[in-house]
Amino acid sequence: MIAKYILILCAFTIGTSMANWQMVWQDEFNGGHLDQNHWEFETGGGGWGNNELEFYTANRSQNVRVENGHLVIDVRVESYGGRDFTSGRIHSKQAWAYGKFEARARLPSGHHLWPAIWMFPRDSKYGPWAASGEIDIMEYRGDVHDKIEGTIHYGGQWPNNIYTGSGPHHFNVDFSKDFHNFAVEWDTKEIRWYMDGNKYFSVNIDRNMWSGKGNNPYNKNGQPFDQPFRWILNVAVGGNFFGPGPYVTPDQARHWQKHTMEIDYVRVFLLFSTLVLLAGTTQAEWRLVWQDEFNGNHVDLSQWGFEVGGNGWGNNELEFYTYNRTENARIENGNLVIDVHVEDYRERQFTSARMHTKQAWKYGRFEIRARMPNGHNLWPAIWMMPLESIYGIWAASGEVDIAEFRGDILDKIEGTAHYGGTWPNNIYSGSGPRSFNVNFSQDFHTFALEWDHKQLRWYMDNQQYFSFDIDRMLWSGKGANPYTKNGQPFDQPFYLMLNVAVGGNFFGPGPYVTPDQARQWPKHTFEIDYVRVYQQ
Repeated sequence: MIAKYILILCAFTIGTSMANWQMVWQDEFNGGHLDQNHWEFETGGGGWGNNELEFYTANRSQNVRVENGHLVIDVRVESYGGRDFTSGRIHSKQAWAYGKFEARARLPSGHHLWPAIWMFPRDSKYGPWAASGEIDIMEYRGDVHDKIEGTIHYGGQWPNNIYTGSGPHHFNVDFSKDFHNFAVEWDTKEIRWYMDGNKYFSVNIDRNMWSGKGNNPYNKNGQPFDQPFRWILNVAVGGNFFGPGPYVTPDQARHWQKHTMEIDYVRVFLLFSTLVLLAGTTQAEWRLVWQDEFNGNHVDLSQWGFEVGGNGWGNNELEFYTYNRTENARIENGNLVIDVHVEDYRERQFTSARMHTKQAWKYGRFEIRARMPNGHNLWPAIWMMPLESIYGIWAASGEVDIAEFRGDILDKIEGTAHYGGTWPNNIYSGSGPRSFNVNFSQDFHTFALEWDHKQLRWYMDNQQYFSFDIDRMLWSGKGANPYTKNGQPFDQPFYLMLNVAVGGNFFGPGPYVTPDQARQWPKHTFEIDYVRVYQQ
């Protein structure tokens, strides 16, 4: 769904806390390897102008790999290319002028390890480094676990360049232990640095940025930060960032506590004041219109409602769904966690959570990145229900199951639509249990539905695996016909639902899991990294 743009009309402003950032590019690192349509390797061991010690390798899984839904850059102690260390350095093939650039990462820990998330100009239109600029979103010293810094380099060609930066900025965290969000917002007037959504530094670029030394490469305010820049991700070893040296030895490096940088995602957002005008595609670009990234400390009750009770939910389920109870629904490490507990609660022996969005949408792309539980008769679901029962009670007004999963069968999911009439005159169409060569309880995967007036399409990790034509009369042929037009009931707003049930008709007639059996579940949590809604 990447289209060719004729024109993008963007409005960039200062004070973007109220702005509508819309995601235009991302890599969630959900595949089995680095996507080389997105990224390119930079290789070599010449010190990179900083007296660094590593050799950057190309396409070598020891140094760069995708693992458990993360990009991993791994520094090794080994003789390679005349150097004593190997590492990875990659840059995005696409570049952008202005926007919000956000990466979620966990940093290494070790003497003279130097991870960096930064940006470099695609073209050296104002001259060699640093006349054409550099934006360091995040740099970190592996010896100091609670400090990062953000910097820009500019002013002229070395040695006439200058820089402006935050300097080492202290936060009350250990960046090597947990994932954190590092971002810059860049517009025509300013560059702003954020850690976990909190701004900690800014630089005015609406001025002449010449250093005053040597020839002036600029003739307008804002240069060189008025041109496309691309991402760079790397981990260096030693170098000028640590002073004049000497730097870490191989023997010292063998005692590094953690020699990997893990990146959960990289995302680019733009501020749109009008729709994107497109060419070279018959389908309009999807625009992000709603999202929850679960980066706060608690469930956002302005976005989500809880459904409460233990009546079996029409499916002979065993759990009691609780209200906003952290034992069952919480935000943890940037994920929504729905947690099933074995406990006596209101005449039930299991507790869980069932949540719905307070907003509903008619048509769109609905995308959820999640990791499933693992256990007998656990039933996680990502699904949609109509805002109003305008065609009658279930299932006359419809239901769309984006992903359902049985906790006993770790490699299969299914997608289904329910419709046709009120129970028992309803029918359904679905993929049935679809096998993929993955364990859905081990890694995060992306589950999506695309819905328009003609069709529903189901995706797993962006691969379509089922579709259902709705541009027809969807009556089951049994009982009274609730519909008067093609496409009904899938022509009305639906909201999203997330839950984990225990037992129920999805597993057949029973008997279902007992509390003693459930205490042996390998994994009783359903983690959701994000929920996003796109429309055209």
